[in-house]
Parts: sequence; structure tokens; C-alpha cells
Amino acid sequence: MRMIVVLWALLFAIIGCGDESPGGDNNPPVVDHLIVPEEVNPGDSVELQVVAHDGDGDVLTYVWDVEKGKLDSERGQTVKWTVPSDLKAATVTVSVNDGVNEPVIEIKRVPIRLENSAPVIQEIVVSDRVHAVSSVELQAVVEDADGDTLTYSWDVPKGLLDSEEISTPTWTAPIELGIVNIRLTVADRINEPVTKSASVLIIHGLIVAGEEAAGIRLGDDFDRVKAIYGKPSRREDARFEYWDPDFGLSGVLDGINRVEVLLLSRPNKAKTAGEVGIGSTQKRVEEEFGGAEEIEKDRGTHWYWKRGIAFTYDADARVMLLFVFVPIGAAPAGFDDGLPPEQVLEHRAALERYYSTSRFERQ
Repeated sequence: MRMIVVLWALLFAIIGCGDESPGGDNNPPVVDHLIVPEEVNPGDSVELQVVAHDGDGDVLTYVWDVEKGKLDSERGQTVKWTVPSDLKAATVTVSVNDGVNEPVIEIKRVPIRLENSAPVIQEIVVSDRVHAVSSVELQAVVEDADGDTLTYSWDVPKGLLDSEEISTPTWTAPIELGIVNIRLTVADRINEPVTKSASVLIIHGLIVAGEEAAGIRLGDDFDRVKAIYGKPSRREDARFEYWDPDFGLSGVLDGINRVEVLLLSRPNKAKTAGEVGIGSTQKRVEEEFGGAEEIEKDRGTHWYWKRGIAFTYDADARVMLLFVFVPIGAAPAGFDDGLPPEQVLEHRAALERYYSTSRFERQ
């Protein structure tokens, strides 16, 4: 009997002293995610976070280590890391411990952008003198040494821009004469935005015989006229007038609402390339255009049919009306047999209507 007791005791001792691994049936923690930025900038303060779980419900502790830079704390599920400025990449390590098993270690390599330079605006390309209501291209000449994607923001207080967010927008200058300051801001999304300004002097509108006057081209849709000058003071049939405020601009539209003829009067300041406009002397007109192809003495209107322009003079032989239309190549031959071309008759009628119904006649 004594022998049996001894054997049982020995067996119990053997079983009780068998091999055990740390934790026994306890499982190590599992790291679900190590959350770090895909790329960082030197000097940035970024958040590092680890998401882990433990199947046994053990309390987890976290210990962080970085290759370089400064951590606001080495312990915790979330820490802040100040990125170093002298490495192309840095290793981030987190150790997760349940207090029972060996710690679980997760490592990630984080790329660090080298020192990034702000973009440089070399130039804003635009003429320093622009005709009123004319359309010109603004061009941003910008360099970025790092090849970053750039964003553009234009600030032009007067006139119309077709876009404020591209490098080469089209700007329609304002009606008002004087200086307009153009401001450009460029950003690379990394550095502080940079700015540059350019000043443009708005001078008188341009008159091109047979083509355009005061920023409006023959053939322009009337919607463009309204976009620049606003709602007309008077719109009757195919005619329009602007005299409140007084732009000294009138015109005639064709059957599909496009500008067919333009008529300028005081106080319009538009001029030709030779500086001929309202108030110019007949002598000055003839220095630029030569002698008229036809003269209506009763109205004092001198027609340049082949050039697409006509002038009406006041008693002092100064231009008081200026008429721009599509050139008529048949003139003046069409007058020789007493049968003016149809277009000539239309232009005469348009001018006659202006005389009889316009604000100018009522003054």
C-alpha cells in the first residue's frame, strides 16, 4: 500500500512539472493596422497610430520608436512625430505587449520629401497698355524646381476673366480708362503661396475700319455686347443704344442677333491706330484715310465704302459720328450708274434711322 501511494505521488509530480510555454493557452496580441502617412514633409508634426486587439482580453501596452526625429511620447496607442529634415525616409516601429507573451513588433518605412522650394513667378506677360474693352491673354511664367503641381488664382478688379484658375486666362479690359492692378497667386500645396502683381494702363478703345470699334467686333453676338456694356438704354427692332450711362455706342443687329454695324458718338473715346476718333478734325481723318469715296453734303457724312468706315462732321469740321461696317468692295463704281449696291442702301438707312430716332438727334 505504501508503494502505491509513492507511485501516485511520483506521477503527480511528473505531470505537474511538464513543459509550459509562456502564457500557456494565452495568445499574443494581433496588430490590425499601423497607421502612418504615406509621405511626410521635413519638420511636419504627424500622427502615428496603431490599432491592435487581443483575443484573451489582455490589457495592451504600446511602445514606439523612430529612426530619427522627435516623439511627443514613446507610449500610447497614438503619438505625434516631428519629422527630421536630413533623411529621405525613416523607420517607424511599434511594439505591442499583452504582458504575457513576447511583444509583437510592427515596422513601416515612411518616405520623407527632401526640402521643397516654393514656386517662383518669373513674370506676368501682358502689355503695359491695353485698349479699353479689348481682349488680351494673361500669361503666368512660373518655375517650380520640385515639379510640384501648381494652382493659379488671378485677381483682376476690373474687366472680365474667362477663368481665374488657369495659367493663361483671357481678360477683357474694362470700359473705364486708367490703371488696373493684376494680381497672381501661385501655390504648390506644400509651401506658402507666392504672389506677383502687374499694372496695366487702360487706354482708349480701338477702332479698326471694317472690323471693330470700342471692343465690339462686327459679327459679335449681342450677348457679348451686353456682357461688356450691360443692358442697353434702348433696344428697338434691330437697333441698340447705350446712353445711360453714356458710352456713345449704338449699333444695328442682323437677323440672328449679331452686330452688323457700329456707330460711335460723344463721349466715346475709341480711336483708330492713327488716333482718329470723335472730335478729330477732317484734316486728321484724311491724313489717315485719304479722300472720301462719297460725300453726303446734307448730312456732312464722308463714306469710305471700301474701308468700312464713315465720318459725319459738325460745323467745325470735326468728327461727331463715326460709323463702322463691313467693307463694300463695289463702291464707288456702284454710284456711277446711279444704282448703289444693296448694302450701301442698308447702311444709309441705318444712319438715317440713327439721326431721326437717337438720343443724339434729341439733344
